[in-house]
Amino acid sequence: MYGTIRSTSGAYAPGFVEHDTSPPSTTVATGPAAAGKDSGLASELARLGATGTPYAPTGPNSNTVTKTLLDKNHLPVDKPVMMAPGFGDPDI
Repeated sequence: MYGTIRSTSGAYAPGFVEHDTSPPSTTVATGPAAAGKDSGLASELARLGATGTPYAPTGPNSNTVTKTLLDKNHLPVDKPVMMAPGFGDPDI
């Protein structure tokens, strides 16, 4: 009914789809802890897009994708304070 989960990547800057700096955000890594993670995140994002996983409002959804990206790249997986349906789903 909703289609499959798809992904897009690029610089998080004005003009990028869904660029919005007003929602709360969390920094999961900086400096050496973040070094080299970009290639792992890009690779995992491509893998996720190729799974053909059906999207569902309650999960799996973008929250599930975010949690999977963090987990597979050995970054802190801390559930956001706000409501995040799908964040607790198993990795895709």
